[in-house]
Amino acid sequence: ALGQQRAALSDNAILALIDALKDDKDWSVRSAAAQALGQQRAALSDNAILALIDALKDDEGYVKFSAAQALGQQAALSDNAILALIDALQDKEGYVRSAAAQALGQRAVPSEKAISALITALQDKEGEGNDIRSAAAKILDLHMDQLYTALPSLAFKQIQTLYTEILLPQSFRHIASLYIQGNKLHFYTAMGPGQPKLTSEEQRAMLIQAFRGVRAEAGIALLPEEKSLLTEK
Repeated sequence: ALGQQRAALSDNAILALIDALKDDKDWSVRSAAAQALGQQRAALSDNAILALIDALKDDEGYVKFSAAQALGQQAALSDNAILALIDALQDKEGYVRSAAAQALGQRAVPSEKAISALITALQDKEGEGNDIRSAAAKILDLHMDQLYTALPSLAFKQIQTLYTEILLPQSFRHIASLYIQGNKLHFYTAMGPGQPKLTSEEQRAMLIQAFRGVRAEAGIALLPEEKSLLTEK
């Protein structure tokens, strides 16, 4: 009933929901309290956000699921909330991991830590048609510009995962969506050419090695100019 009120709840009502989320012995009540907090149109207090962060460590999966959804409904989140959602991507329950991924992806501009965590979530191995992989892929696909600019600073395995799951499929839909020339990473966005990303020699070598490994595994031959570069070296 409190969650369905159109008007902003009083401070006492919010405090009552926080108490129910933290202390009620029935997990379904704790879950309903988290949902009610998430449905508030006004920004939640720091105490309410802290209670939702703590609820991400609840013993019951559905409470963690409701807390992740409630955090995802907030217009802005603190670094602590972002880090808590990233930790929830490691939860034993797939539906909790999926809710955390969607909450992270609902940021207008996901943080670098959130992007990195979502890329790692693409490696989730739990079952075919995995919800967490699907959610992470859909979210990352909405933030292509950020993926391109983050690419040089990622770890080798993350580069390969991102290229395999997101960037390589994109390259079949767009001409020359991503390439390295000189000391810069060039890419195209939905609006046209993006701002080239300056890379170090070490970053370029790792990117090229990661890209070639993925393409070789997919049976994609080297381009003539790549072969000539290898011959020169």
